[in-house]
Amino acid sequence: MKKVTAGRDALGDFAPKFVELNDDVLFGEVWSREDKLPARDRSIVTVTALMASGVLDSSLAFHIGEAKKNGVTKEEIAEILTHAAFWLAESMGSISHGERNLSGLRRKNIMLGNFSYSNPTKLYFGEDSLCFLNEELPKYGKTVQLIYGGGSCCDYAKAVSVSVHCDEDPWEKYYIRFEEPDCEIVPVGCVLTMVGTGSEMNGGAVITNHEQKLKIGHVFGDQVMPKFAILNPKFTFTLPKRQMVAGIYDIFNHICGQYFSGEDDNTSDYISEALMKSVIHSSRIAIRNPADYEARSNIMWAATWALNTLVSRGKSTDWMVHMLGQAVGAYTDATHGMTLSAVSLPYYQYIMPYGLSRFAVLL
Repeated sequence: MKKVTAGRDALGDFAPKFVELNDDVLFGEVWSREDKLPARDRSIVTVTALMASGVLDSSLAFHIGEAKKNGVTKEEIAEILTHAAFWLAESMGSISHGERNLSGLRRKNIMLGNFSYSNPTKLYFGEDSLCFLNEELPKYGKTVQLIYGGGSCCDYAKAVSVSVHCDEDPWEKYYIRFEEPDCEIVPVGCVLTMVGTGSEMNGGAVITNHEQKLKIGHVFGDQVMPKFAILNPKFTFTLPKRQMVAGIYDIFNHICGQYFSGEDDNTSDYISEALMKSVIHSSRIAIRNPADYEARSNIMWAATWALNTLVSRGKSTDWMVHMLGQAVGAYTDATHGMTLSAVSLPYYQYIMPYGLSRFAVLL
């Protein structure tokens, strides 16, 4: 097995003992005893243990990737995940997914715990915003990706920015092993013509692998976020109605994923309530009159607020609806907002009994 240095790379000076236990003992000694148990079998045990423990984050994705390298087939991984899912449900006992996500039974947040916040993206908003393009472009050298479009274009640009100078398979590095870039990054600037994802002001990059039927998001750090974003509401006027509606679904579900999570009294949730009310009000106007500047302005601004990383500070989040939507999109190639419209209502109906007070606020 290739030597693992993830702990040393991330926490080398800060937590040397953790680095020793993770990189040298676990991966260096335990995993290397292939005469006792082959790496293939260790991968099966690891994936099963993670699933049964409810660890469904990037750790699981990393070890699924390692399992494939160690000879576990795609069909075998599918069977492992299916089989372990039943034991995952059993291990949770009487605590349902809705209870865990909304009532804070697994993790009770205290508002304004320790966190940091910064956003390096410079944003220009309004009818004259494009005028600042000539001012911004010279700041970033001879090579800049200037993206004209919506969230998918912005996401793809961020993925390209960390892949151009990458000396290995970017998909494996960033979307299977979830490693961070260690190469030169091409600067990105965005001119939006569709709103919904908030990608113009965050590090997220969701990419679809059509061959493998996987749609995976990697949230990169500040260095990958767009350097600037130009938001002129008039650029969205000619967007087809179905795309506008898809974007509205995306915005609303970004807010919901941060709002319907935990019961603590959190300032971010008051912001989310206002954003949801604004989106509901403005979307009704925009559906009737797509060229209503005030409504389209509010929708555009709410989209940025919904996922510019500010609202999520100091609280837990629940992105299950987006994970479900991405899984559907990977197989159907449907617009993300449309997949959200299909899965969000059943999901929120499912968790509603565990947080009626939250839902009642919006009535």
